[in-house]
Amino acid sequence: NFMKKIFFCLVLIVFVFKISAADNTSDNTTDTASSKINDTLQYGIESEIVDLLKDIGQSPNEYIYQKLFERYNDALLLDTKIALTDFFSNSKNLPQFVSDRLFSDASSDLLDRRLETSLLNFLGKTGGIKEGNFLLSKLDSSDNIIKNITADAIGKMKVPELGQLLLQRLDDADKIEEKFLGPDIKAKLIIFFGENKSLEAVPYLKKIITDKTSDKYLVMFGMVSLLKIGDVSSIDIISENLKNEDPKIQEYAAYAISSFKNKEALLPLKKMLLHNNESVRYYACKGIVLNEDYDSISNLFYKFKQDPSKKVQEEALSSLILFDEKGIERIKDFMKGKKYNYTHIGIISAAVAKKPTVYCVAYLIGIYQSTDKSGKDIIARNVVSAKDNKIDPIIKELLGSEDYLIRIGALKAVYQIENSTLWETVEAISKNDPINAVKLNAKRFLDLRNNLLKSSK
Repeated sequence: NFMKKIFFCLVLIVFVFKISAADNTSDNTTDTASSKINDTLQYGIESEIVDLLKDIGQSPNEYIYQKLFERYNDALLLDTKIALTDFFSNSKNLPQFVSDRLFSDASSDLLDRRLETSLLNFLGKTGGIKEGNFLLSKLDSSDNIIKNITADAIGKMKVPELGQLLLQRLDDADKIEEKFLGPDIKAKLIIFFGENKSLEAVPYLKKIITDKTSDKYLVMFGMVSLLKIGDVSSIDIISENLKNEDPKIQEYAAYAISSFKNKEALLPLKKMLLHNNESVRYYACKGIVLNEDYDSISNLFYKFKQDPSKKVQEEALSSLILFDEKGIERIKDFMKGKKYNYTHIGIISAAVAKKPTVYCVAYLIGIYQSTDKSGKDIIARNVVSAKDNKIDPIIKELLGSEDYLIRIGALKAVYQIENSTLWETVEAISKNDPINAVKLNAKRFLDLRNNLLKSSK
C-alpha cells in the first residue's frame, strides 16, 4: 500500500509538471514543431504524412490545408488517400476546395471500395443538401455494402432540409421494386430524423412502431427518433411496446419514455415500476427523477428496499438522493441504527457529485465523518470530479484528510470547480502541509489558477 501511494503521488506530480510545462511552452518550441510539420508536408514520404496527421490537430491553418490537399492529389497509395480523407472528415473550417475535390472523387465510377467508404463517410459528416442528394442516389446501388455505408453516412448528416427527400425515398422503397431497401438499411436511415428533429417524419415513424410486422431494429430506432424529435403525442404509442415480447424492444421503449420531460410521461413511468423487466424499472426510476415527480418517492423507496434486482435497488437509491431533502429523509429514517455499506456510499456520493445541494452535501459529510478509510476513499473518488462549487464543503473535508493522496486529489478538484471558495485553504496548504508532495501540488495548482486569471483579463 505504501509503494502504491508513492507511485500514485509521483504520477500526479509528473502530471502537474506537464500541465505547467504546457502552459509555459516557449515560442521557440512552437516554431520548431511548426517547422517540422511544414518540412514533412513538403518533403516527407507518404507514410510520414499519415503519421503526421495525429500531430496537426482538427483546425490547421490555410497553408497546412493547402499542403495536405496537394499531398492528397499526389498520393500514389490508397492508404494515404484514405487516411487524408478520414482526417478531412473530422477537420474544422474545411476549405471549400477540399470539399469540392472529395465530392468529385466520390462521384467517380472507378473507386476502390475502401476509398469509396471513406469518401461517403466524409460526405455524411461534412456535407450539405447537395451531398445529401448524392448520398440518396447511392441508395440505388446494386452493391448492398455500399447501400449500408451510405445509410450510415446519411444517418450522421445534420441537414434538416433533406428530411422530406429522405421520406420520399423511404416511401419509394415500399412501393417501387427497383427502389427496395432492406430493414437493416432503413433502420440506419431513420436515425437521421431524430438527429435533425424532422417533424415531418413523425407519422412515418409512428406507423413503423405500431406495425406488428416491422423489423425489431426499425421499431427500436423509430422510438428513439420520436424521442429526439420531442413528439409528446408519441408517448402512449411508445408505451404499447412495453408489452412487446422482445425484451430489447421493451428496453428501448422504456428508455424513450424515461427521457421525455413531460407530465404525459408520468403515468407510463409509474406503470413501468411494476414491469417484470429490470431494465424497464431501471429507466422508470430515471424518468421519475427527470420529471421531478415527488409523488413517486414512496414507490422509489419501496424499490430501494425490496426490488428483486440489485440494479434497480441502486438506481432507486440514486434517485432518492437526487430528490434532495424529501428523498434523503426517507433513507435516513430507514438507515437509523444501520451502517451504510460501500455500495450505498458509492451510489450516494456519485449522486451528490452529480447534483450537489446544501442539504445533500451536508448529508454526505455526515456519512464521510462516520465511515472508515475505505468508505472515505470511495467518497473522495466520486466527488473530486464535480464542477459545481456547492460541493466545496465536502472537498474541504478532503483537504483536511489524514491521507495525503486524498488531499492531493482534493487540490485538483478545487482547480476544476468553477468559482471554488477554497483557494485560501489551498494557499495555506501550499505553505503548511507536512508532506512536501502536497505542498508542491498546492503551489502548482495555485500557479495554474493565477495563469488562467491573467490570460482571461
